[in-house]
Amino acid sequence: MTGLGCTFWVTLISVIESANRTNDGKNGSTMPSIQNLPLFDAAEYLDSEADIAEYLAVVVDEDIAMLPIALGTVARARGMTALARETGLSRESLYRALSEHGNPTLDTLVKVLSAYRVKLSLQPKPRPVDA
Repeated sequence: MTGLGCTFWVTLISVIESANRTNDGKNGSTMPSIQNLPLFDAAEYLDSEADIAEYLAVVVDEDIAMLPIALGTVARARGMTALARETGLSRESLYRALSEHGNPTLDTLVKVLSAYRVKLSLQPKPRPVDA
């Protein structure tokens, strides 16, 4: 993910994946341009540890609730079996926890992040500027 910058691509990936989930043509959607796009899978573009770290950093910065789904995308890129072996968790529990409706425990998140050699870093949230 080079050229325009990883943040640009990750943002684009996030928008397209979100559109893929919510615009399947079955709900009376009026967005034909999105419907005509081929399905996009970010897992196909997460080639390096740097790509993975940047992808996860942008996801956490934008919407931390999407972290389990993003980790599931990384797992598909790197292989769920390898992740299961590295974390000591079953493939089935990882698929469940890292899905759209998953609710992984902190222990699971820590094990998965550690397997991908990524750590979370917390910092104060800026206060809104009063108008």
